[in-house]
Amino acid sequence: MKPMLLFLHLPSSFCCNMPRKGKVPKRINKAVRERIICEHLNELFIELANSLELNQQNSGRVSVLCEATQFLKDVFGQIESLINGHTCLLSDSNYVTTETNDLQGRNISARDRDI
Repeated sequence: MKPMLLFLHLPSSFCCNMPRKGKVPKRINKAVRERIICEHLNELFIELANSLELNQQNSGRVSVLCEATQFLKDVFGQIESLINGHTCLLSDSNYVTTETNDLQGRNISARDRDI
């Protein structure tokens, strides 16, 4: 069991593709793989916390996920608001175009009557 403890404390630069010198028990390989996955997840959570610009000193995974969820809800709300605004502006634009065309038609018919 002692060799297993040595493998659990490998640096993050350890690569799975390193050639093996001898046969390593399956349990140790699994522990190393899980440790690498855990370190990668920790790096991703740190990156997410930095991108959210969290001010908290102790930003655990749960608080980072809660902040990310709230951020996404806010963004989706803003997107929905922008879509609604775009629809209103498009409707107004169509109305103005129709009115402009109608006024141009009236001007042309008024000129034709004057000539």
